[in-house]
Amino acid sequence: MQDLMSALCPDDSPDCDTAYHRQVRLLAAFVPSGGAAPPLNVGDLGGIVKALPNTAPGLDGVSARIVRNIWMAAPRELHLVYAKCVVEGVFSKVWKDGRLIVIPKGNDKPLTDAKAYRPITLLPVLGKLLERVMLRCAPAISRGISEYQHGFSPGRSTVTALRVLLSTAKYSRACYVQAIFLDISGAFDNAWWPMMMVKAKRGGCPPNIYKMLVDYFTSRRVGLFIGDRVEWKTSTMGCPQGSVLGPTLWNVLMDDLLRLPLPEGVAMTAYADDVTILIESQTRAGIESRARVTLDLVREWGLRNRLEFSSSKSTTMTVRGKLQRPPVIRLGGESIKNVTNTKLSTGLNGLNGPTGRGPRAYVQRGDAGAGRGRGARARGAGAGRGRGARARGTGAGRGRGRGARARARA
Repeated sequence: MQDLMSALCPDDSPDCDTAYHRQVRLLAAFVPSGGAAPPLNVGDLGGIVKALPNTAPGLDGVSARIVRNIWMAAPRELHLVYAKCVVEGVFSKVWKDGRLIVIPKGNDKPLTDAKAYRPITLLPVLGKLLERVMLRCAPAISRGISEYQHGFSPGRSTVTALRVLLSTAKYSRACYVQAIFLDISGAFDNAWWPMMMVKAKRGGCPPNIYKMLVDYFTSRRVGLFIGDRVEWKTSTMGCPQGSVLGPTLWNVLMDDLLRLPLPEGVAMTAYADDVTILIESQTRAGIESRARVTLDLVREWGLRNRLEFSSSKSTTMTVRGKLQRPPVIRLGGESIKNVTNTKLSTGLNGLNGPTGRGPRAYVQRGDAGAGRGRGARARGAGAGRGRGARARGTGAGRGRGRGARARARA
């Protein structure tokens, strides 16, 4: 149990800090200036309580239904508790302990391997209510998230991310479009708290909400219950999968990656932790050159943010044009595998909630940009009509098309 906990809940290691990382830790310790955010009024808090989803409760057994009943019986008393948390900038310790649930990923790894499981944390509903209050009191944190982030963003999904890829391949004036699908090793579990806090300040976090965020990351624990045994571990890094703040904090952490000064003809999009780079060029050598510069920038970003991009799990694919031999693309000196089809996104059970399932999208190699009906085929809710694309889904039209094939199940 201890080995499983250590693998699923990695520890922050200050001993491995560079001078840059030590500076980030120092910056994270300073509370931003400015006016404090006022607590929500009774009506606003009541609206959040009434909209609480019926997710699994935490260790205290208090469900969303119970919280709604408490609100009906004593709204002013409950409001007083949450108003005081906001004013004083505190996050109650009893709301930080979570129950760790491990869900098999369904991959080919043996069940004895910790990487065969996805960790989900069941947190107290009262604590998740305070997380929602924090987001409501500090809307500026998530207001400026890049439009190229399609995960955990209203009005965006794998379908919109897929459309970016297909439209680039179809309408590009370049002879070739190369897609690089990057994998971040243990993305959510390795999110570095000091960096998330510093970036949250950049977005405009009021001082009292920032104090609450610091308290939120202090003395957190997760417990793994197996039979009559329990193993507790203190959390020091990672976005708690199952939390309310987790998706927003992850987008805050990833935001400047999507704003890197990329070479001409290069674009980058993301769906949560799935990063896609699209490179347009007239030649194979041009693709390799632009990929080299772009991946160096991405790798340097990963080093600064203490996230590792896995070259063995990343893939690349030509989505427009036909090269006699595929381009050689390297990440950190290691070649990225060329594929003819790939899965863009997997079900994100964790940050969507303990039982939620995210959409999936697949792309097959082909000439998505060739006209005459040889476009891409996509499946998904709201997919549009077109001769160059074949779409299936709710309210979608049908056309004819061959070439690159994509599916998105929303």
